[in-house]
Amino acid sequence: MSVPDPAPASRGPAARPWWVLLSRWMNGVRVCAVPDCIELTDPDLSHCHTHVRELRAALGERRCADPGCVLPRDGDDPLCHDHRDAELISGYRPETPAGRWNV
Repeated sequence: MSVPDPAPASRGPAARPWWVLLSRWMNGVRVCAVPDCIELTDPDLSHCHTHVRELRAALGERRCADPGCVLPRDGDDPLCHDHRDAELISGYRPETPAGRWNV
């Protein structure tokens, strides 16, 4: 069985090791967004737990209040732009007790 090269442009002196490429190809969407990381993520996160901690620590007081978010907060709001928009949308979503849209 031939394994396709997931990043043919990465060849050269700074290329990632073959096991990193293989792991990222095999794990697909569950792989961390950091290019050389082979750790897996939770389904709703884009980074592994190690990088979430590192990136949030680097943001310090500017980090979003959502525990899995690696984006800076938006001004004085405790949430980043994406989480603030999601919270606004969920606040205006009229639903019936059955969980269906009330249209």
